[in-house]
Amino acid sequence: MDGLPYILEHVTGRPYENRTPKMIQQEFLNNCGGLVANTQENRKSFVKNNPKIRYLVVGMGLMASGKTTGFKEARNYCRLINASAYNKPWESIDSGALSIDELVTNNENYKTDVAKIFTQKEFEEFPDDRKPWTQFGWNQWRDPPEKQQFLTQMTDAYNTARQGREDWIWYEDAKKKYIDKLKAAILKGKNIEYETTGARFDTLKSILQTIVETTFNCKNKYVYIVLGVLNLCSIQESFNQQLCRFFAKSKPFYRAILNREALPSAPRIGISVTTQVQNELIYNNMLALIKACNKQITTDPAIFYKGVCLGFGIDILLVSYNPPRIERTQQNKFNKLIATLPLSVRSRQLIKSTKSNKSILNNRFYHNMVMYILEQLTSKSRFGKNPVDFAAIKCDSSSSFQDVHLIIQEFLQDSSEKQTAIFKKVRSNIQKATPSWTRSLKQGGKRRRRKKTKRRRKRKGKKRKTRRRRKRR
Repeated sequence: MDGLPYILEHVTGRPYENRTPKMIQQEFLNNCGGLVANTQENRKSFVKNNPKIRYLVVGMGLMASGKTTGFKEARNYCRLINASAYNKPWESIDSGALSIDELVTNNENYKTDVAKIFTQKEFEEFPDDRKPWTQFGWNQWRDPPEKQQFLTQMTDAYNTARQGREDWIWYEDAKKKYIDKLKAAILKGKNIEYETTGARFDTLKSILQTIVETTFNCKNKYVYIVLGVLNLCSIQESFNQQLCRFFAKSKPFYRAILNREALPSAPRIGISVTTQVQNELIYNNMLALIKACNKQITTDPAIFYKGVCLGFGIDILLVSYNPPRIERTQQNKFNKLIATLPLSVRSRQLIKSTKSNKSILNNRFYHNMVMYILEQLTSKSRFGKNPVDFAAIKCDSSSSFQDVHLIIQEFLQDSSEKQTAIFKKVRSNIQKATPSWTRSLKQGGKRRRRKKTKRRRKRKGKKRKTRRRRKRR
C-alpha cells in the first residue's frame, strides 16, 4: 500500500482503554474502511439510509483536461448511493473556497504582478489585438526565447502567490488557507470537491488524514465516501487547452487594466510545467493504482472487477474523456464516462446498478481499455512526448481532444465484435448520451414506473380489459 492514497492507521493520541493495537486497528478498518460504524443493521442499509454519510470527490488529470465535467458525473453517482447525503451542502470547486487556483488568481498580489507583466515596455509595440495573451498574437509571435521568458514570469508570479511572501501587505499562504477551509467544511459536515493533478498522492493522503482526525476515526461524526474522477487527455491536448483558457481570461483582465477598473480574477498559464515528466508521473500513478486495487476475483470474463484495497481512500474511480464534438447535434455532449472502476474493499457496497441488476462499466473490457489508454498516453514515441508549440492554435475548432478518441478506436479494433458493437451502440445513440444512472434517477423505481405506464394508457384510452365482478346479493 506504500505510495497509494489509502489510510490504514488510526489516529494516535486518543485514549483507548485496555485495548491492544490490533483491536484498535480492526476498529479503524471497520469504521473508515468497512462502512459498518454506528449501525446495527447490515452494510447496505447503512450506506443507503445513514444520515452521517458524506462525499469527497477527487478530480484528477492533467491541467485543463476537463476535471469540472467529471465532478458532474460523480455527483450523479453520489445521488444514487445516498440521496439525502447528496442533498447536503457542497463545498464545490465552482465556489472557489477549496480551489487553490481560485485562491491564487483572486489574490490581490498576484493580480498586481500579472498586471506588471502585461504592461512591460517590450509589449507596448504590440497592437492590442496582437498582444501575446491573445490567440492571434500568440500565433504570430515568432520569438521562442521571448515566449519562454514570458511563460517563466507568469509561472514565477503564480508560485510566489501560492506560497506567499512575508514582505507583502496582504500576506497569504494559499495552501494553508485552503487546509483551514477544508477543516472547517469537514466540521460542518459538507460534501467536498477537491482538485489535483494526481502526480503525487501526498496531498490527497494528508486530506484523508484530516478527515480521519476530524471525524475521530469515522466514528463520532461523519463517514466520508471517496469518489475519484480521472479525465483523460494527451499532454498536447492539455497544452493547447491551457492556452485557450489563458486567452479567454486575459481579455477581460487586460481590458480592466486599460480602463483602470478593478481587476477581475487574473489569468494563469502553466504550460511550462506541462512536460513529459509530469505526464508520466500522473498516468503511471493511475496505472499503479488501478493495477493494485481493481482486480478480477475469478477467471470468468463475465465476472466484474472488484476493489481489493483496504483502508480509507478512493473507493470508486470514474474514468472519462472529452469526445470530439459533433456539430449540430447533441451527440457526445454528455456521453463522456467510459469506465467505473471499484478500488477499495468497501466499494463492493457502493457499486450501484442501473438496469437488470448489472453493475456499471467495470468488467474486464473496461478495465483493459483504461489500462491500454494510460499506457498509450505515457508512450514517449506517441502521445507522451513533450508538447510542441504549434504555429496556429485554434480554440474554436471542433477537432480538439482527438487523441484519446483515436486510442479508443485502436483498442476497439483488437476487441471482440460483440463487445465492440455494444460499446459503439451505447456511444453512438443520441438518446443514450446522458449517463444511464441519470435516466434511472428520473424514471424512479419499478413500482413508480408501473404507475406512470398505467396513467399513460388511461390518457391514450387504451385501458386493459378486465372482467367485471358480479355483485353479491
